[in-house]
Amino acid sequence: MGSRTSDEECARADLKKTARFYDAAAGRYDAELEASAKDLVVRQAFRTRVSDAAGSGGLILDFGCGTGLDALWYAEHGHRVVAYDLSPGMIDHLRRRCRPQIETRQIVPIAGSIDALTTELARIGPVRVVAANFAVLNHIRELRPALHALAEHLTNGGTLMANNLNPFYIHDMRQRWWWQGAVAGLWTGSIRFSGDVTTYRHLAGSIRRAAAPELDATEVIVPGGSGWKDKVWSNFVFITLRKRQ
Repeated sequence: MGSRTSDEECARADLKKTARFYDAAAGRYDAELEASAKDLVVRQAFRTRVSDAAGSGGLILDFGCGTGLDALWYAEHGHRVVAYDLSPGMIDHLRRRCRPQIETRQIVPIAGSIDALTTELARIGPVRVVAANFAVLNHIRELRPALHALAEHLTNGGTLMANNLNPFYIHDMRQRWWWQGAVAGLWTGSIRFSGDVTTYRHLAGSIRRAAAPELDATEVIVPGGSGWKDKVWSNFVFITLRKRQ
């Protein structure tokens, strides 16, 4: 019991630290993202996959929406969007960026606790796709409760799509922290890195186990290629989980 309580307290502390970090980073977030052409290509590839999975006009939950870059793109391509972020600072930027879409309720912004998101989704109804772009799930220590909670808001046959940090990215594997975390990861299912925020490079097998039985992992791919070199040279990996009907 004590160990479980300690784990829950650590998870809550991680989330509070993450919210504070992104509140502080919100003003520079877009500029830092746009400085990397490679990251922009990956982000766009993920958006396109999400839009295709949602279908014409399909409702999307942009989980960890940040400043609204993706939410606005989805809206401009005909989708309704519930845009959720832990960081109120990020949502403030989204509100300014997406004011016309918010006024027509094509985009519904939600900040803060997961309870607020749950309440709004109970009113709106199930979504066709949950989209977690750019390492959102890597901030979550224990995936099982999070994935199960998100699955409850998917339509039957709906899709949860995540763009996660690649646990076997070669530049990370050259760092001491990776090897230290990899040893523990044999038991935990993720490689922990503690920097400005704590992140967890979740292994594909641990994601599959955490998703079951509500969600099936239908695809795990590296953007830009399928060879072994692509799998270690890409910082990201796309994961698709489908809700059982």
